[in-house]
Amino acid sequence: MSIDDFAFYSYCYPKTNSWNESTNCCSWEGVTCEKATGQVISLDLSCSMLVGSLSPNTTLVRLRGLKRLDLSLNDFSASSIPFGFNKLVSLTHLNLSGSYLSGSVPSDISLLSKLISLDLSGNDQLEFDSHSFDMLTRNLSKIENLLLRWVNMSDVVPTSFMNLTSSLKCLSLEGCGLQGDFPSEIFQLGYLQYVDLSWNSLTGFLPKSNWSSPLKFFDLYSNYFRGSIPSSLGNLTKITYLGFSYNKLEGQIPDVFGNLNKLTTLAFSGCNFSGQLPPSMFNLTQLTSLDLSSNRLEGGVPSLFTLPSLESLDLSNNSLTGPINQIQKPNSIQLVDLADNDIH
Repeated sequence: MSIDDFAFYSYCYPKTNSWNESTNCCSWEGVTCEKATGQVISLDLSCSMLVGSLSPNTTLVRLRGLKRLDLSLNDFSASSIPFGFNKLVSLTHLNLSGSYLSGSVPSDISLLSKLISLDLSGNDQLEFDSHSFDMLTRNLSKIENLLLRWVNMSDVVPTSFMNLTSSLKCLSLEGCGLQGDFPSEIFQLGYLQYVDLSWNSLTGFLPKSNWSSPLKFFDLYSNYFRGSIPSSLGNLTKITYLGFSYNKLEGQIPDVFGNLNKLTTLAFSGCNFSGQLPPSMFNLTQLTSLDLSSNRLEGGVPSLFTLPSLESLDLSNNSLTGPINQIQKPNSIQLVDLADNDIH
């Protein structure tokens, strides 16, 4: 392993350059020790300009008291994640994101029974096979944050997600090559706050009833989810980002936005929605971006310009008609697209 001063983001710097073997390692940058025992419990070498492969005999696995390990944003030269991480029996947080890893995720990671957070995001040459991922979902009974964005999961069967613990808070699966029916029960987990399934080929439905959770971010962009939006969407009172764009949804957008007063982004483009714009949508005082383009919406355009925080509005390629109501100032709107309607 070596240091490369030119291969990384400008804000990265080599933390290990300050390490001095003549001093106690607990004083080294990125190293945290337990005060009572002097045992290393956290190692943060993220963005440290490290270049080289992760050796199968890495001495990291000797740190049996290690609870947090962060090696993100380094360059491991398309090497594989070595077996042996299961020896870190105390590990609760593992972050290897954006570090140019490749090959199969070793199945022994699923033996880290205390793991709360696993982040392998941004390693697009890394892959999960169906067996290893099934083991992971069954064994990681304490997992709260599972971030696998751009990891190849095309071999994974979506029903495996049903084995995830009910304590799950964050599920990030953007661009993982997933396909097949995704279980809607996952969306109803009691602690779930963040879901990103964008850029996959997943099918499925939104929960038909009793959809109430602390969701703050929910994005299904560019999949094949079907059916209509359930009225229980209005129970997601903590939601800030809601994205259904480019799915196979249909029907009318229900008038259920009255209690979604934290919503800042609403993206429903290309979903084949029909009918009129729901009145409660015009009470979203925190909304900054509204995209309803490329649907079959009809009727007049209400006083959308009066939304106090709105910066971007796209209603293009619908069947909206009639005049635009008076624009009231001051407002924050910067971008408006009403093309391909019958508006005057």
